[in-house]
Amino acid sequence: MAKLWSQNNRIGLGVDHDTAAYQFGIWFSSKPVMIGVLAAVIVIFLILLRYTVFGRYVRAVGDNEQAARYAGLPLVRVKLAVYTLSGMMAGLGGMLLCARTRNGDANLGIAYELDAIAMVVIGGTSLAGGKGSIGGTVIGALIMGAVINVLGLKNVDSNVQFILKALIIVLAVALQTRRARST
Repeated sequence: MAKLWSQNNRIGLGVDHDTAAYQFGIWFSSKPVMIGVLAAVIVIFLILLRYTVFGRYVRAVGDNEQAARYAGLPLVRVKLAVYTLSGMMAGLGGMLLCARTRNGDANLGIAYELDAIAMVVIGGTSLAGGKGSIGGTVIGALIMGAVINVLGLKNVDSNVQFILKALIIVLAVALQTRRARST
């Protein structure tokens, strides 16, 4: 819908320094605000997932949906809440990315899901479900961010970068599978 509405063009926030959109971009794209938003999201979700009944429900549904159903957990409500929170975080991420680039672009963020999967897998989250931590995901994001930065600085072709990211995911999943079999 965004591509159709924008006719596949970028929508600039404006170059006039007095506009609210421009000021929004300047303020939200500053490093302290970006780091503050990241820290706030980490703390909120750490508390939400570790210290609330909802967090226990999310873990239970992610670990074994059938067992959660037998335990009488409200699966539909838990899934709806998780998808709603995911959408809200995607919207927040989109706002921050728009502020950083100073424009709205429906094509921006394509293939970011590969980066996100690589980050959480490197951080120890199991693709089979139920296992993972926010701290591990943060560490995975830092590691993957460093890898992406080095590849960019070395002018590695973007197609090769996609291949390397996919290989990182495959290796991380293979290590997780190997660990799971040995325990």
